[in-house]
Amino acid sequence: DIAFTINSDSFEHQVNEVKNVLSPHDTVMVVQFDVKPMFAEAAGHLSICYPVDVVESIMADAPAELLNVSIADVTDSVNEEEDNQYKPQVQERVSKAEVEIRAVFPKTIMSLNQLKALHKGCVIELDVLVENKRIVDPVILELEGKPKLLGKLGQMREKRAVMISGPVEDEDL
Repeated sequence: DIAFTINSDSFEHQVNEVKNVLSPHDTVMVVQFDVKPMFAEAAGHLSICYPVDVVESIMADAPAELLNVSIADVTDSVNEEEDNQYKPQVQERVSKAEVEIRAVFPKTIMSLNQLKALHKGCVIELDVLVENKRIVDPVILELEGKPKLLGKLGQMREKRAVMISGPVEDEDL
């Protein structure tokens, strides 16, 4: 993830007017990014098209060592040892990463009047299957807000617990 800001003097809402800035015969360099905003589930592509004269002016100012490297040079220099050099550090950091896990009870439906009447001490009846004073319906375990696992409510060492029973399937949602 890379944090960045975009400063712009203008923003064009009419894309049809912008797309004909260059002739179809002009040479361009296209840089494409995969973009997923932090505040949205949707992702997409952002393409930036540079006319060749812009690229040439950038290359004229670039240091010579950057211009003398080809893609083949870069890929040939990477061997398995170099590729695995940071693997233990990455594995250690990933294994220590904290993940938010939340158990979600099955949903229930109530009227707006019932919802308005709720106050401290009210008990909401869940629409769940109960056998021998135990909830049979599974709870859904969300990892980072996304439903991933099913579980059964229980108790372990005097504390409430959830035993994982399997992955969430589409029909469970």
